[in-house]
Amino acid sequence: MHEARLYEPLEDGAVRCGLCQRRCLIAPGQRGFCQTRRNDGGQLQSLVYGRLAALESRPIEIKPFFHLYPGSTALTYCAYGCNLRCAWCQNWHLSRTDPLAKSAPYLSPEDLVEAALRGGDQGLCASFSEPALLHEYNLDAFPLAKRAGLYTCYVSNGMLTAEALEELAAAGLDAIKIDVKGDTEVYATWCGAKDVEGPWATASRALALGLHMEIVHLVVTGVNDGEDALSALVDEHLRHAGPDVPLHFTRYYPAYKMDAPATPISTLERAYEMAKAAGVRYPYLGNVTGHPGENTWCPRCGQLLIERRGYTVARILLTAEGRCPGCGETVPVRRYGEALCLSPVGS
Repeated sequence: MHEARLYEPLEDGAVRCGLCQRRCLIAPGQRGFCQTRRNDGGQLQSLVYGRLAALESRPIEIKPFFHLYPGSTALTYCAYGCNLRCAWCQNWHLSRTDPLAKSAPYLSPEDLVEAALRGGDQGLCASFSEPALLHEYNLDAFPLAKRAGLYTCYVSNGMLTAEALEELAAAGLDAIKIDVKGDTEVYATWCGAKDVEGPWATASRALALGLHMEIVHLVVTGVNDGEDALSALVDEHLRHAGPDVPLHFTRYYPAYKMDAPATPISTLERAYEMAKAAGVRYPYLGNVTGHPGENTWCPRCGQLLIERRGYTVARILLTAEGRCPGCGETVPVRRYGEALCLSPVGS
């Protein structure tokens, strides 16, 4: 066990957790909603520090990050547990497993960074289940990663508190992908979350802290795929994230407790065009391999800039300065120093 950083001792030995927006009130001997934090005699302990349920090198595009070091790979890891209960969770075997019911091997922050370097990865990515659950571990690992020349990123549901996000930024977090489920009714009905600030508050804070950010919306059949729901999501994106932040509409497939049919591609295309018409400069489609909506197009002249095939980057046509070769538009793609991960090639 490892003492948690963000909590407040209360009367009668209870504590108030300050890691996520639930701010769980935890009595002595009890655990919070995520099941990864326990009150031991008035001290909040993390039960998952360094206990990694999954560890795998993965392309950055699979997260998805499309404007963060394209063509690179990140050593990706997680703990058991989650602070949401999404009915369609594709990683339910990780998120729904009690961390005390199944053992996970321990890997020190130093060994995590060494594993990334040894495997040829360019970054670390806390993903699969909610990365905030490994908060103390990531605070120790990220400074080591930065000193080793690795980038660091989160694939998150955006339920972090302001305090947690500020600590991560100070420790060296480079980027965050926030998965927005829908409106407050969707969170309450389908994700088990009521009376929380929600992901858009985190999105605004991430931008204020200078983090690279991308927003993902899994379009779930019969849940958040209506015209009004998609229009409202685009409006929220422009209000809290802005036109230059990538917005990914990802295709849902039946998983966990959901058996509704997969999202029609026509629904995703409608969302894509809706976002583009409203002023989102970099909309994308996900889980539709081979679709033009996977690619990056110049928002000014329409030229192809980055061609993708699934999770593989086929071509990068940006100049070395990150501009469109056709019209000179600067495109917000984060690069290694002065060069992209993949050298620009001719068409």
